[in-house]
Amino acid sequence: MQSRDPGQSAPDNSSGVGTWDRLTDNLGNDLIAYGMFALMFLIILAGSAADHYGVTSKAETVKSDLAALPDAVGQPSGTRAVLTGTIARDEEPIFQHFVAYVEESYHGSGRHQTRTWQEETSWKKTFRIDTSTGAMRLARPNYTFSPRVSWSNDPVISEWDHTRARTTEPPGTWTRARRFRGFVPGGPVIAVGTVTPDGTLDAEYLIGETLENVEERIVSAASGEATNTSYWLALISIIGLGLSVGLFLRDRVKKVLGPE
Repeated sequence: MQSRDPGQSAPDNSSGVGTWDRLTDNLGNDLIAYGMFALMFLIILAGSAADHYGVTSKAETVKSDLAALPDAVGQPSGTRAVLTGTIARDEEPIFQHFVAYVEESYHGSGRHQTRTWQEETSWKKTFRIDTSTGAMRLARPNYTFSPRVSWSNDPVISEWDHTRARTTEPPGTWTRARRFRGFVPGGPVIAVGTVTPDGTLDAEYLIGETLENVEERIVSAASGEATNTSYWLALISIIGLGLSVGLFLRDRVKKVLGPE
């Protein structure tokens, strides 16, 4: 039997155990840390997907409503209908030239910050809508500006107002820039709602456009073309998830290959 040289070291049979120990070193804490990082992007991804689905599905519903609902004028009480016409020119504005409006402030500054108008407050009233088949008043000022996604309150049509009627005030020393937009006498309007016993329309939502123009916007929203923000959020989320997994794997590899 061959004898071993006393100066020769014994073979290391523990390399597998050592590699496993290094691989699992602090694994629980790393899973929590990188998992929380990944979870944040998963939440963003889920939110963007829900927003995209909400806008497109609501747009399909509105598209169907505008195509199938009857003209509201002359319909019996309880009928869900659409009223298309112009806001009566003799309606008294409640602010500037608006019979219903929102006030928005401008947020964001600097090259890399998001710039957006955010709604601060809104004011509404009932008014008469003149159509080719007659006139009809709104029953209550509880309508929304544009059809909205139920859980996020996002408008399906962002340009729901009379665009040319907007007014903007520049920022002051202590204030942001402000913008007012809404509906004015003589402007086109579409209202969808239910006819009441007194012959008015209990409107669900209003759009300040002609039927021809709004149909094009609804088709765009239903196809997903109007939800670019959702696409960008989804892309950022996917990149973030990939980064989370990549950093976790890199950390594991470094622990295995690093010095004991």
